[in-house]
Amino acid sequence: MLCFTVDGKAGDIFNLISDEHISVNVRYIGGKDGFSVWMGEVAVVVDGGCKVRVTSKPESVFVDSVQVNAYFSDEDVTVDVQQGDYVTIKLRRPDVQFRVEFIDEHLSFYIVSGDGFSSQVHGLLGQFWNSNHNIHVGSDQKYGILKRKGRAAALLMKQKRWPFMHGHKEDTCWTVYGKQPKGAVDWTHSAYKMKTLCQSKPRILKRLLSE
Repeated sequence: MLCFTVDGKAGDIFNLISDEHISVNVRYIGGKDGFSVWMGEVAVVVDGGCKVRVTSKPESVFVDSVQVNAYFSDEDVTVDVQQGDYVTIKLRRPDVQFRVEFIDEHLSFYIVSGDGFSSQVHGLLGQFWNSNHNIHVGSDQKYGILKRKGRAAALLMKQKRWPFMHGHKEDTCWTVYGKQPKGAVDWTHSAYKMKTLCQSKPRILKRLLSE
Protein backbone atom coordinates (compact mmCIF):
# COMPACT_ATOMS: atom_id res chain seq x y z
CA MET A 1 0.00 0.00 0.00
CA LEU A 2 1.25 3.48 -0.90
CA CYS A 3 0.88 6.70 1.13
CA PHE A 4 1.78 10.27 0.24
CA THR A 5 2.75 13.44 2.03
CA VAL A 6 2.50 16.37 -0.38
CA ASP A 7 4.13 19.70 0.38
CA GLY A 8 1.82 22.70 0.52
CA LYS A 9 0.62 25.58 2.65
CA ALA A 10 -2.66 26.47 4.33
CA GLY A 11 -5.26 27.33 1.70
CA ASP A 12 -3.69 25.23 -1.07
CA ILE A 13 -6.10 22.96 -2.97
CA PHE A 14 -4.93 19.74 -4.65
CA ASN A 15 -6.61 17.23 -6.95
CA LEU A 16 -6.46 13.64 -5.66
CA ILE A 17 -8.67 11.96 -8.27
CA SER A 18 -9.80 13.09 -11.71
CA ASP A 19 -11.91 10.85 -13.96
CA GLU A 20 -14.64 11.08 -16.58
CA HIS A 21 -17.48 12.10 -14.25
CA ILE A 22 -15.81 12.84 -10.91
CA SER A 23 -13.00 14.66 -9.20
CA VAL A 24 -11.87 14.61 -5.58
CA ASN A 25 -10.12 17.73 -4.30
CA VAL A 26 -8.69 18.62 -0.88
CA ARG A 27 -7.93 21.91 0.84
CA TYR A 28 -5.08 22.30 3.32
CA ILE A 29 -5.43 24.01 6.69
CA GLY A 30 -2.87 25.15 9.25
CA GLY A 31 -2.15 22.94 12.27
CA LYS A 32 -2.49 23.89 15.92
CA ASP A 33 1.28 24.34 16.27
CA GLY A 34 1.35 27.07 13.63
CA PHE A 35 3.83 25.15 11.47
CA SER A 36 2.24 21.93 10.25
CA VAL A 37 -0.31 21.74 7.43
CA TRP A 38 -3.12 19.19 7.24
CA MET A 39 -5.99 18.13 5.02
CA GLY A 40 -8.95 20.16 6.26
CA GLU A 41 -11.62 19.87 3.58
CA VAL A 42 -12.56 17.26 0.96
CA ALA A 43 -14.89 17.78 -2.00
CA VAL A 44 -16.30 15.10 -4.30
CA VAL A 45 -17.22 16.79 -7.59
CA VAL A 46 -19.70 14.93 -9.82
CA ASP A 47 -20.34 16.11 -13.40
CA GLY A 48 -18.94 19.55 -12.58
CA GLY A 49 -20.97 20.08 -9.40
CA CYS A 50 -19.84 19.87 -5.79
CA LYS A 51 -21.83 16.80 -4.69
CA VAL A 52 -20.27 16.00 -1.29
CA ARG A 53 -18.14 18.22 0.91
CA VAL A 54 -16.54 17.22 4.22
CA THR A 55 -14.94 19.75 6.58
CA SER A 56 -12.87 19.28 9.74
CA LYS A 57 -13.50 22.66 11.42
CA PRO A 58 -16.22 22.15 12.41
CA GLU A 59 -16.78 18.46 11.60
CA SER A 60 -19.49 18.69 8.95
CA VAL A 61 -20.77 16.83 5.90
CA PHE A 62 -22.75 18.46 3.09
CA VAL A 63 -24.56 16.87 0.15
CA ASP A 64 -25.63 19.38 -2.51
CA SER A 65 -24.86 22.14 0.06
CA VAL A 66 -27.32 20.66 2.60
CA GLN A 67 -25.82 19.43 5.86
CA VAL A 68 -26.15 15.70 6.55
CA ASN A 69 -25.70 14.25 10.05
CA ALA A 70 -26.46 10.55 9.55
CA TYR A 71 -27.36 8.26 6.66
CA PHE A 72 -28.35 9.84 3.34
CA SER A 73 -29.06 8.39 -0.09
CA ASP A 74 -30.26 9.70 -3.45
CA GLU A 75 -29.92 8.68 -7.10
CA ASP A 76 -26.25 9.71 -7.22
CA VAL A 77 -24.67 8.91 -3.88
CA THR A 78 -25.00 7.18 -0.53
CA VAL A 79 -23.40 8.91 2.46
CA ASP A 80 -23.05 7.33 5.88
CA VAL A 81 -21.90 9.74 8.61
CA GLN A 82 -20.43 8.34 11.82
CA GLN A 83 -20.11 11.52 13.88
CA GLY A 84 -16.63 12.20 15.20
CA ASP A 85 -15.23 9.15 13.43
CA TYR A 86 -15.61 8.83 9.66
CA VAL A 87 -17.79 9.35 6.57
CA THR A 88 -18.37 6.72 3.89
CA ILE A 89 -19.18 8.06 0.41
CA LYS A 90 -20.42 5.63 -2.26
CA LEU A 91 -21.12 6.93 -5.75
CA ARG A 92 -23.39 5.09 -8.17
CA ARG A 93 -21.79 6.42 -11.37
CA PRO A 94 -18.99 5.57 -11.40
CA ASP A 95 -19.17 2.71 -8.91
CA VAL A 96 -16.56 3.90 -6.42
CA GLN A 97 -16.39 4.27 -2.66
CA PHE A 98 -14.34 6.61 -0.47
CA ARG A 99 -13.86 7.06 3.24
CA VAL A 100 -12.96 10.32 4.99
CA GLU A 101 -11.81 10.13 8.62
CA PHE A 102 -11.92 12.84 11.26
CA ILE A 103 -8.55 12.86 13.07
CA ASP A 104 -7.84 15.56 15.67
CA GLU A 105 -9.30 18.49 13.68
CA HIS A 106 -8.01 17.30 10.30
CA LEU A 107 -9.02 14.69 7.72
CA SER A 108 -7.63 11.57 6.08
CA PHE A 109 -8.87 10.28 2.72
CA TYR A 110 -8.98 6.64 1.53
CA ILE A 111 -10.08 4.89 -1.66
CA VAL A 112 -12.13 1.94 -0.39
CA SER A 113 -13.23 0.67 -3.83
CA GLY A 114 -12.32 1.96 -7.28
CA ASP A 115 -13.91 -0.66 -9.52
CA GLY A 116 -15.73 2.03 -11.49
CA PHE A 117 -12.67 4.10 -12.37
CA SER A 118 -11.91 4.39 -16.07
CA SER A 119 -8.54 3.58 -17.62
CA GLN A 120 -7.89 7.35 -17.80
CA VAL A 121 -8.25 8.08 -14.08
CA HIS A 122 -5.61 10.52 -12.87
CA GLY A 123 -4.84 12.91 -10.02
CA LEU A 124 -2.24 12.61 -7.26
CA LEU A 125 -3.79 9.31 -6.11
CA GLY A 126 -5.91 8.28 -9.09
CA GLN A 127 -2.94 7.84 -11.46
CA PHE A 128 -1.80 4.83 -9.43
CA TRP A 129 -5.06 2.90 -9.74
CA ASN A 130 -4.41 1.42 -13.18
CA SER A 131 -0.66 2.02 -13.17
CA ASN A 132 2.01 -0.66 -13.47
CA HIS A 133 4.47 0.03 -10.68
CA ASN A 134 6.87 -2.06 -8.64
CA ILE A 135 8.29 -1.69 -5.16
CA HIS A 136 11.82 -2.94 -4.58
CA VAL A 137 12.38 -3.57 -0.88
CA GLY A 138 15.77 -2.98 0.76
CA SER A 139 17.55 -5.59 2.86
CA ASP A 140 16.48 -3.90 6.10
CA GLN A 141 12.76 -4.00 5.06
CA LYS A 142 12.47 -0.34 6.10
CA TYR A 143 13.47 1.45 2.91
CA GLY A 144 12.47 0.77 -0.66
CA ILE A 145 12.32 2.13 -4.21
CA LEU A 146 9.14 2.75 -6.20
CA LYS A 147 9.69 2.20 -9.92
CA ARG A 148 7.08 3.53 -12.31
CA LYS A 149 7.22 4.61 -15.97
CA GLY A 150 11.01 4.56 -15.97
CA ARG A 151 11.23 6.76 -12.87
CA ALA A 152 12.25 5.97 -9.31
CA ALA A 153 11.21 7.40 -5.93
CA ALA A 154 12.51 6.62 -2.44
CA LEU A 155 10.09 4.91 -0.01
CA LEU A 156 10.01 4.59 3.77
CA MET A 157 7.98 1.96 5.64
CA LYS A 158 5.65 3.47 8.28
CA GLN A 159 3.02 2.17 10.65
CA LYS A 160 -0.47 3.45 9.86
CA ARG A 161 -3.99 3.15 11.28
CA TRP A 162 -6.30 2.08 8.44
CA PRO A 163 -10.08 1.92 8.12
CA PHE A 164 -11.14 -1.72 7.95
CA MET A 165 -14.76 -2.83 7.60
CA HIS A 166 -16.51 -1.13 10.56
CA GLY A 167 -13.37 -0.47 12.58
CA HIS A 168 -9.64 0.01 12.12
CA LYS A 169 -6.49 -2.02 11.93
CA GLU A 170 -2.81 -1.24 12.38
CA ASP A 171 -0.78 -1.99 9.30
CA THR A 172 2.34 -0.87 7.47
CA CYS A 173 2.43 1.46 4.51
CA TRP A 174 5.09 2.43 2.01
CA THR A 175 5.32 6.22 2.23
CA VAL A 176 6.89 8.30 -0.52
CA TYR A 177 9.94 9.82 1.15
CA GLY A 178 9.97 13.62 1.23
CA LYS A 179 7.18 16.14 0.91
CA GLN A 180 7.39 16.52 -2.86
CA PRO A 181 6.73 13.11 -4.47
CA LYS A 182 9.32 13.61 -7.25
CA GLY A 183 9.68 10.54 -9.43
CA ALA A 184 6.46 8.98 -8.13
CA VAL A 185 3.85 11.10 -9.89
CA ASP A 186 3.61 12.06 -13.56
CA TRP A 187 4.03 15.81 -13.06
CA THR A 188 5.34 18.09 -10.32
CA HIS A 189 2.98 18.22 -7.34
CA SER A 190 2.20 21.89 -8.11
CA ALA A 191 0.60 20.79 -11.42
CA TYR A 192 -2.21 19.22 -9.38
CA LYS A 193 -3.11 22.50 -7.68
CA MET A 194 -6.67 23.70 -8.16
CA LYS A 195 -8.11 27.22 -8.11
CA THR A 196 -11.29 26.22 -6.28
CA LEU A 197 -12.36 23.26 -4.19
CA CYS A 198 -15.13 22.36 -6.67
CA GLN A 199 -13.03 22.64 -9.83
CA SER A 200 -13.59 19.58 -12.04
CA LYS A 201 -10.06 18.94 -13.38
CA PRO A 202 -6.51 20.31 -12.99
CA ARG A 203 -5.65 22.82 -15.71
CA ILE A 204 -2.79 20.68 -17.05
CA LEU A 205 -5.08 17.65 -17.45
CA LYS A 206 -7.68 19.73 -19.29
CA ARG A 207 -4.96 20.90 -21.68
CA LEU A 208 -3.64 17.38 -22.31
CA LEU A 209 -7.13 15.98 -22.96
CA SER A 210 -7.84 18.71 -25.50
CA GLU A 211 -4.65 18.04 -27.49
